Amino acid sequence: MESLSHDLVAELIQGSSSGFAALASSRLIERHPAVTQVYGSSAFSSWRFSLESWLLELAAAVRDELPALLGSHCEWMATTFEARGVKTRHLELAIACLGEVLGEELPPGGAESIAPFFEAAQVALKGRSSALECSTSADAIDVTTAGGKLATSFLRAALESDRAAARQLIQEALAKNGQSSQQLVTDVLLAAQRELGRLWQRDEVSIAEEHVVTEITRDLIRELLRTEARSPTNGHTVVAASVDGDGHDLGIRTLADLFELEGWRTVYVGTDVPRDEIVRAVEIYQAHLVALSGSLSQHREMIAQTIATIRSQVDRTVKVLVGGRAFDREGELWRRVGADGYARTLRAGVVKGRELLGIPEAP
Repeated sequence: MESLSHDLVAELIQGSSSGFAALASSRLIERHPAVTQVYGSSAFSSWRFSLESWLLELAAAVRDELPALLGSHCEWMATTFEARGVKTRHLELAIACLGEVLGEELPPGGAESIAPFFEAAQVALKGRSSALECSTSADAIDVTTAGGKLATSFLRAALESDRAAARQLIQEALAKNGQSSQQLVTDVLLAAQRELGRLWQRDEVSIAEEHVVTEITRDLIRELLRTEARSPTNGHTVVAASVDGDGHDLGIRTLADLFELEGWRTVYVGTDVPRDEIVRAVEIYQAHLVALSGSLSQHREMIAQTIATIRSQVDRTVKVLVGGRAFDREGELWRRVGADGYARTLRAGVVKGRELLGIPEAP
């Protein structure tokens, strides 16, 4: 039987993700009652939420025709689950139930299109005696460096909600160590945020603690960057935003601030911005560059739609730069959404923005 197109299958999965997740969760709990042990009376709603999120990741991987992306997400998910007492084997069972539901509910040819993605998921999970032991520490702070030690001390103070101590650590480093405000932001404060994300994944900090640290970090970033001297204006405008559905703002807001320090007129539109409003901002402010951020895999499709709308509705050349975790797992994903460039870090983003417009580096 001929398989369906990947775009159509992705659209069907995304559009019906909630219903598919509910069917799979009911089947999972009925067949394997042990999966309710961690969640208790909220087992159905908890599994439905997790499986709906997984389906959105599946849809994104199918759309990009990259099964490895789903395998990578499964490894991350297994670590997150095991840290909260959910066995990797239970996740395997849940994904198997999802596979059955999709095989029954998708039109003829749908199952053939998604088979390689389920194989990648099962391979990623198979044989993981301990997801926590198998997890990488790529986001961990390097405590052997001065910056790593400072980031660790800052994170410890912030987790205690000791704003004064956290601020003092950063101010002393600024005064005594000769580090610039930008260095402290990118190498210390944002490094601490990455470590915070790793700690949350391993269930070592709560959502409340994560929010407390993020707000302290946000305030300090704004304070530090206000002290930096701004380069002379370069005559160019950048519009920066997180797309519709993405509420994360720390990275894209900081990138906008760094562009401003480099002499750009910066228009920060905010988070969760509908594509038409991003296009409207491009036209109102006559932007030369658009910087778009996506945190999750499913945000890539909205970024692609936003870029396509910019190309079709703006009658002049506008360069588009993308970044965020939605693009970090595979180096060429940015090309698939129609962007002109991609940056993995904020510093690289400012450099890439200059390169895209041919702007010489500020003296």
